[in-house]
Amino acid sequence: MSESLSRGTKRTIGRTNQPVVHSAAQRGLMRRATIFFALLLGSADTLAQNPLDTALRDAQQLAQCMMALDSPCVIALSDIPSYQRLSTPAVTAVEWAKKQTHYFDVLRDHGWRWTRFDVTAPGDVLRDGTRLYAFVPYIAASTFGGNPHTTQGLNIALSVDGGGTWKFVDIGKPTPERIRLIVPSYSNQPLPPTGEVSSTNRQ
Repeated sequence: MSESLSRGTKRTIGRTNQPVVHSAAQRGLMRRATIFFALLLGSADTLAQNPLDTALRDAQQLAQCMMALDSPCVIALSDIPSYQRLSTPAVTAVEWAKKQTHYFDVLRDHGWRWTRFDVTAPGDVLRDGTRLYAFVPYIAASTFGGNPHTTQGLNIALSVDGGGTWKFVDIGKPTPERIRLIVPSYSNQPLPPTGEVSSTNRQ
């Protein structure tokens, strides 16, 4: 009698445990499937992004960092190799980053800042070898030197991942020779105006 009950008990435990184990396996499969489809949809969303939109998005982020005098953020969004090509004398990437940090520190110490930094969406995205590039105009107002200034400038946006993310270089005076230091395939496309818009000296 006791032996019969023992065997019956084992059979009952086996039958009640089986669905629990099966349910756990199902949950694991569902969890993996959910992660897979989330990654798939995320990748599809990234692929569907318009490079013009992502260039404007990252340019606006750069503008916010400039106004905040956030040198680590500006450095992270800068195409340092391009700045190195434009630098005279030549500088290393570390030296350029230190100069950028020092420049922002000086502005902060003097109480100078950008009061406006508006970027305009690029009109076209162009290809330079394996990279994409775009011209991103901006208008910036500042209090440098204690006087208000408004300047029209031009950033070159560069992407090495098909337009997913962008880095920037402020070209300064955009001559064809300077632009080709950054974008060798540049073929004299028309550019927006740049330079000082206004400067009012306080008495």
